[in-house]
Order: sequence, then structure tokens, then C-alpha cells
Amino acid sequence: MAQENRKFMVKEGMRPRDVLTFSDIYLFPTFNSGVVRFRSNRVGYGSMNYNRFTGEIDFISGKDTLELADPETIKSVTIGKNIFYYQVGIGYIQNLTGTGDAAFGKMETYYIADRRRDRTSVSSNYFVTPGSSGGVNSGDPAAKIGGLANGTTLNIVERVDIIYRKKTDFYFANKNGFFLVPSKKNIMKIFPKKKEIINAYLIDHTVDFDDEESLRNLFSVIAEKQ
Repeated sequence: MAQENRKFMVKEGMRPRDVLTFSDIYLFPTFNSGVVRFRSNRVGYGSMNYNRFTGEIDFISGKDTLELADPETIKSVTIGKNIFYYQVGIGYIQNLTGTGDAAFGKMETYYIADRRRDRTSVSSNYFVTPGSSGGVNSGDPAAKIGGLANGTTLNIVERVDIIYRKKTDFYFANKNGFFLVPSKKNIMKIFPKKKEIINAYLIDHTVDFDDEESLRNLFSVIAEKQ
């Protein structure tokens, strides 16, 4: 489920970057030491941050801020003490808490809530690819078809007034690391051995599947050793 947060108006002729502050765009107040673990077991290092607007992991290369390319080759990214798991079809999910058998995570992104007419767009973003040594190297300039912000990037000059909203999606995962949006049906699906416990809890408690605290309480029951 999704929890909607703030909204931002980007006027015609402006870029999202002109309206959103660093703290709006990035999850952490500064870029921090990060580790990329690829599915091939290679490891990369750098100064990284999670970009809410694109739903991507950005890193600093010299004077440039680039994004990790080919995320489907990435298993996880650790930034400081925070772990992000990448799942195809969803993106980078920040792990909030978990055990060896279950995980609870969230993903903060922006999306277009409203616009007045069609527009054209040009982007100055770059793709980057994993280097053979486990680092990352810049690639050729390319138009970025932006992940979770509906095809937009921070450097687009808007041709109409656009309203962006920030939202938070929550996810549960089982020991296989497969994340699903929490709902009664999905929770039963990924935790079949805990059906009786889940049913009993849902009978006695009202669970708001859009609220982090409510989901944390439910997760603590699911993750508890029986």
C-alpha cells in the first residue's frame, strides 16, 4: 500500500531541481560511504545516496553525480547502516527491520499527480555501468526514461505546470527475499505457516496497511519465533 506525503508544484519553464531541495530529493542529508553487492558476487564502493525522485541510487564520481546503471544486476546496496534490496518490477526497497525469515521495508518516490497538457522533455542524465574492478564508470550520455517518477527527471524543463507528490510504499518479504505490498492476501501468501497467527491478530487488531507503525506491529507478530 502507499502513503501519500507532500506535493510540489513545478511551474512551466522550470525544472523539478529548481523547486525541490536536496533534502526533498535525497533520503539522507549527505552522501555516505556505500557498498554495492552485485548478483555476480562482485562488490563496488563509493559515496552514495538514495534519490527519491528517480527511485535510483546515486553516487559521486569526481565532480559529477551519477546513478547506478543496470540495477537488475544488483542484489543490494548498503549506505551507512541502511540496506536497500533491489527487486525487478519494484526498485530499491529500504530494509526497516527483519529477521532471517522475514523483512519489512519501504520505498519513497515521487510521481506526477497532475498536469495540464502534453509536453516534450530533454534530460542531461548519464547511465553508468559496473567496472571490472567492482567500481562504477561513466557511460555515454543518454536520455533517461525515469523510473518511478513517470518518465521524468530532475533536469527536465517543464512545458506545463506539473504537480509531483511524494509517496511511501511499504513491503513485506519472506526468507526468500521476495517483496510484496502488504495486504491480507499477500501476507498469507508469503507467510503460509503463520496463517493462524495472522488471522488471530487481524481479528483482534485493526491494521492500517498504509501506516508504518501499524505495519510494524503486525510484522513483529509475524517475525516472532514460535
